[in-house]
Amino acid sequence: MTDGKKILVIEDDGAAAELMEMLLLSVGHQVTVAHSVEDALAGFADAGYHLVMTDLNMSGQGGARGIIEFRKLAPGIPVIVVSASYRTMTPKEAERVAREIGATAVLAKPFEFGDLTNLVADVLGRP
Repeated sequence: MTDGKKILVIEDDGAAAELMEMLLLSVGHQVTVAHSVEDALAGFADAGYHLVMTDLNMSGQGGARGIIEFRKLAPGIPVIVVSASYRTMTPKEAERVAREIGATAVLAKPFEFGDLTNLVADVLGRP
């Protein structure tokens, strides 16, 4: 069990957003889901999130532009990119590309329960 970190999930696919929310709640995190970067930015500065998880390919600003905005508002916040775009890359390639756009880590879709929860624990710092 975790100490209930506040996590913002930005995912325009309703089923994927619900799955990530359920998995993160099951290990004790507090989860807010937004279906666009624009929705996520509303109230972001005052929410006190510990982690942002975002898809890349969304309508509106999209995840890459969103990362830039989150970094302006909270420079030290970790950001995990969750995207099918990384499926064809090696883990090292995916990590390099994620870091180029300002992300802390990357999780390729589709993913397993343990992939998500272990990566979140690693990024937040295991107890």
